[in-house]
Amino acid sequence: HPTRHTLGAALLDSGKAEEALTVYQEDLRHSPNNGWSLMGLAKAYTALGRAEDAARMLKQFNLTWKNADITIGSSCLCLPSK
Repeated sequence: HPTRHTLGAALLDSGKAEEALTVYQEDLRHSPNNGWSLMGLAKAYTALGRAEDAARMLKQFNLTWKNADITIGSSCLCLPSK
């Protein structure tokens, strides 16, 4: 499991959405269309009050995740969404 997903979730959980945003953007440079990071970005944008960006990431996440066999609400199963 990539540590960036865990780090991003921990940062969001700690109220550090800007830092989480950077972590997820970096992860997507390494792994484009990674569903875990797309979910994290949507959560970070939501925390920052950037609703349009959050909606765009959720749309991209839903396309990427459409055949997955689990539902997620966080970028890391170790820190599920609240």
